[in-house]
Amino acid sequence: MAVSLRLISLSVFLTALLFVNAIARSESSEESRQLKSLTNSTTAERLEEFKHEDAVDDPEAVAAMVDMAIRNNTERRKLGFFSCGTGNPMDDCWRCDRNWMRNRRRLADCAIGFGRNAVGGRDGRYYVVSDPGDDDPSTPGLALCATPSFKIAHSGLSSSATW
Repeated sequence: MAVSLRLISLSVFLTALLFVNAIARSESSEESRQLKSLTNSTTAERLEEFKHEDAVDDPEAVAAMVDMAIRNNTERRKLGFFSCGTGNPMDDCWRCDRNWMRNRRRLADCAIGFGRNAVGGRDGRYYVVSDPGDDDPSTPGLALCATPSFKIAHSGLSSSATW
């Protein structure tokens, strides 16, 4: 009888142990399945987020098109052949006009930055150099160098604007 009581208690203990182990495994597998489900649903939601109606099929092609457009707009071309544009508005103002020496008052309209509203030089008189050898900087209204850049630079020293 003592042997049978020990055998019964041992079998009940082993059965309880197996039952607890089976429950723990089922809960563990259920938790892992739920975790995988959450991960998969998040991935599925992310895929739906990326599949937008305005999305392009090949983003690399779009990036290449943008890069090519930027290069085409910023590269310096042969001036006077296809385009006179350099990207610099002040340079374009005179490079695009073959007769810029005759139309140099128009340069005052092309000014950008702090001088864009300046009107002093636009209505000034034309100054004709009669003596190119006279380079007296103290009286620039009387004699200026024949180069246009020198005339414009020294016109700031005179009392009135000269072109």
